[in-house]
Amino acid sequence: MAGTSASRRTKPDAAHGVTTVALVANEESGASDPNLCAERLSSFGAEVRRFGIEEVEAAAAAGAERLVVAG
Repeated sequence: MAGTSASRRTKPDAAHGVTTVALVANEESGASDPNLCAERLSSFGAEVRRFGIEEVEAAAAAGAERLVVAG
């Protein structure tokens, strides 16, 4: 998986609390592993909410601070 390290802009900051992320993953694409993506995002301090590729609208409406699409 390319780019698995966080940029300086995405480092967790205790003053801002936990960042919520809506992860939309296409498990059928074979281009990424949704479990690994969620694990990596969590390792950087994010609270990850997972959605399937058919749930893009629900992910956008979930109230997460960031929307991440994989696969």
